[in-house]
Amino acid sequence: MSDQTESYTVIQCVEHQDISDKIRELFPNGFSYQEQPKDSMPHNIWALGLSKEGCLNYYIGVDWLDEKNTVALRVSPKICSIDYLKMFQVCLESPVARNYISKTYDVKIDAAYIPQDDGADFSIILILHFLYVLEELIRKPLRKGYVSYTENLSAKLKGKIQIGSHIKKNLMNLRTDRMYCTYQQFSTDCLENRILKTAFEESMQFLAEWNQNDPTSMPGIFHFERIATTFSEIGIISNLRELQGVKSNSMAVFNK
Repeated sequence: MSDQTESYTVIQCVEHQDISDKIRELFPNGFSYQEQPKDSMPHNIWALGLSKEGCLNYYIGVDWLDEKNTVALRVSPKICSIDYLKMFQVCLESPVARNYISKTYDVKIDAAYIPQDDGADFSIILILHFLYVLEELIRKPLRKGYVSYTENLSAKLKGKIQIGSHIKKNLMNLRTDRMYCTYQQFSTDCLENRILKTAFEESMQFLAEWNQNDPTSMPGIFHFERIATTFSEIGIISNLRELQGVKSNSMAVFNK
């Protein structure tokens, strides 16, 4: 996400509400309207489905109304008692609905962040979606890959000798029984699994903090205990430099 906007106005409204008067008040000289897509898919709509007449659609969430990020929309459910997060969670638990859930919402990663005065954070939707997808993913064996290790081995040679380090750490200290080597090992502790493990731990920390404020709304940490067990022997990404050179491939199959 880009840097937070310093000063902005939020229009608080509900789905299918007419906000034309508010728009005229905030934009007396008019504003640039974007045509809505015919397919009505969340990742294509603009300003939560706002029509030319100033009437909202049946989308909820937050979005910017202008290109300068001075006015934001926050659309809530028309029925206050609707627990949309619980509905989202139930869909994730359904093997059928889970396959379509990614088409029901969109996150504009490149847009400026819109803070909420009441502390509301829609990140929980992404966290839950990731955890349930990961839970399904680990039903298959974890992918393996070649992992490079550099060690000062005792009484054995493995892989390639690191001449400089071997001379400095061993020969100069009269440790002729040791060999400083770099070797590869086919292991589940590969970069792909480390990325997932790191994202999992960050997600669980976010979920734990969320449950402290509202312990009845989200699944507890124990719900994803199987994931924790599966990744127990996997390391984490401790330095962002480990991700240098990583490229995504939409055609790649993670597990086989």
